[in-house]
This record gives sequence, structure tokens and C-alpha cells, in this order.
Amino acid sequence: LLILTSQIIPDKSGWDFTGYADSITLKPADKELWDDFLQNLFGDFKPPPEFAENLYRETGGNFLFAEELLKSLADGKIICRAGGFWKLEAEKLTGFPLPKSVTEAISRRLSRLNLSLWAIVEQAAVMGALFKPNDLLLLSGFSETEQKSLDELVLLRVLQRQNGDYQFLHNQIRDVAYSLLPPAKKVQLHRKTAHYFEVKKARPEYLAKQFLAAGETAKAYHYLCQS
Repeated sequence: LLILTSQIIPDKSGWDFTGYADSITLKPADKELWDDFLQNLFGDFKPPPEFAENLYRETGGNFLFAEELLKSLADGKIICRAGGFWKLEAEKLTGFPLPKSVTEAISRRLSRLNLSLWAIVEQAAVMGALFKPNDLLLLSGFSETEQKSLDELVLLRVLQRQNGDYQFLHNQIRDVAYSLLPPAKKVQLHRKTAHYFEVKKARPEYLAKQFLAAGETAKAYHYLCQS
């Protein structure tokens, strides 16, 4: 059995299994890999060498940061797709406030969502790695027929489809969305999620986690004992 995961975990003190695992630190992309990355993103459009070099320097060769930064540029109409071709408005780059980290880039992008889409994102952030569309919509206050909002979040590259279900495009979007929630809001959403899935007789370990995050320790203990 081979398990691979890619994530940033600053504290590994609780990893009892580290004697059986190897940790691989990924280095920034080299020039050849970076050019391949840009070609996969832009297809037949080749960005000016100076732009490609600046993008590499600003992101440190981090593909995820580069993708989020490019989304910020697209939101700012600095890069856009028209008539099937990409166009770069290089003169608009002057004075444009570039995000300084992946977290800042994602935060900016999420802050531009309208209230309806943000309601779905904040609900999804407390639900876990994978969620069914009907559950997500109902818990967010929408009817099961309002799939267009989920489609819009897919187009905005916040969510992605996964065999009929949905998940965040990558874990850091979920982490940033969750970090933006005020503590009281987190408790409220976890409590609503816990009681919703309790009625649906979800897995005990999932209910235990949700009730614990909601501050209902007695119920969390009850379901933990059943898991």
C-alpha cells in the first residue's frame, strides 16, 4: 500500500507513524518545468518572457501560488480570454497590488464572491473533504434545484466535481475559507451540520467530529464511543 499526500504541516509532533514514512521536500520548478506549466495553462498563447520571468520570481516557482496569482490577474482584467485567445494587458500591471502569498491570493479571490456563493463556501468549509450537492445546498439555505450556484463555483475554480459529489479545488482554498470564519460562525455551522447529519444517521466518527467542533461535548463523546 502506497499513500501519498501533499500538504504543509508545521507541527508533526503527533505523527506516531513517521518511522514508516518518508518526507520529501519539493523544490521550486526549474525553467523547463515552468515553461511546460505555462504552456499547459495558456495553450497556444506564449506570454512575454519578461512576464513569465516576473511571475516565476514573484511566486518562487510555486505552481499553486502562480495559479492563484494568475486568477487575481484575470479578475483584474490584466489577462483575459477573448475570441478563443489569451490577451495580456501588460500596461495595467503597473501599480496592480500583487498578493504576497498563496493565502493572500486565495483570500482576495474569496472576498470577491457574492453573498450567496460565499454562504455555500463557508458551509462547505466545515463539512469535510467531500460533500453531496443536495446536502451542501440545503445546509446553505438553498433548494436542491439551485445547482447553478455550484456550477458557478466550479467555473470560478473554487470547487470541483468528483464523481457526482463536490470538493474544494485544493485543500488550501478550504483552509483559507475556514480561517476567514469568525469563531462563533464556525460553531454555528458545525452545530447545524452535526444535527443535519445526525438525522441522516451519518457515520459516528463524522458526527463526533462535528459535535466536538460545535462545543457539544456530550454528544461528541457519545458518537466517539460508537465509532
